[in-house]
Amino acid sequence: EGLVEDLGYVKDMNIVYNQSRILVLPSYREARPRVVQEALVCGLPCIVSSAPGCHDAIENGVQGMVVDISDESQLANAMQAYLDSPDLHKKHAANAIKFGRLNYDVHSINNKFLEHLLT
Repeated sequence: EGLVEDLGYVKDMNIVYNQSRILVLPSYREARPRVVQEALVCGLPCIVSSAPGCHDAIENGVQGMVVDISDESQLANAMQAYLDSPDLHKKHAANAIKFGRLNYDVHSINNKFLEHLLT
């Protein structure tokens, strides 16, 4: 229906994040999805599934929304909620950037990896 566009491989995700209003990741299983971490740092509210890893990356109703795996109605309702409520989007976006920059700063994450490897 032309509602979703497959971008294929993208070399610079910053361009995509800057052109986006939300991130939607209805995955069945993830570790801690880097795309969610990057989106939060960019101030994008995230709609993720309740899959392990995804639901650990955000607080439901704070930086985005968590929907049940395979529940297309919940997923559609979450996306519609942002379309219907600019205030909700603005609130979650502000929370996303604060949370993302506090918890997913690439330099601090890399330093934690190095500390772990060197001990």
